[in-house]
Amino acid sequence: MIAAFERRVRERPDDPAIVTKDKTLNYRALDAMAEAVAVTLNMSANGEVLRPVGVSVRNGADSLAALLGVAKRGRIYMPLDPDSPPARLAAIAENSGMDTLLTDSDSASALRERLETGVRVVAVEGIFPHDAKTVEPRAGTASVLTEANVPEFIIYTSRSEEHTSELQSLAYLVCRLLL
Repeated sequence: MIAAFERRVRERPDDPAIVTKDKTLNYRALDAMAEAVAVTLNMSANGEVLRPVGVSVRNGADSLAALLGVAKRGRIYMPLDPDSPPARLAAIAENSGMDTLLTDSDSASALRERLETGVRVVAVEGIFPHDAKTVEPRAGTASVLTEANVPEFIIYTSRSEEHTSELQSLAYLVCRLLL
């Protein structure tokens, strides 16, 4: 998935990658945002690459950039509903071993209070480049290779704090959306 996305960034950096009601981002800008997430995740507090990364960002460009950044680092993406009850978020964080939660600046302080102290809460707007449209496509990236049998994401369904629903590949769906 990441190789296909990065190939598109190199081939058509100025083509629209995502269009929302608020903004349109080209592939160059989306890649710059994803790279910022990947670099931030590279600085994981405990250095374990395969721990899941919680993502509690409203749908849109920021959410897609977070997903791509997590994938670039070879980490496991775990979407979380920012409106979930505090006890549920805390149980999911503890059960999953999540060490980082990516969120938006509006939710960051409330989520810090809800989660155990071992979870680093990062507001994505604070790590994105200010003018990603001017960033040149990179020759090399922060991407890492992962083993084929490692899940790309974990979803906790309703009442599943103790059991996850792991889906082994998100690549096909994301490639269909992006490319």
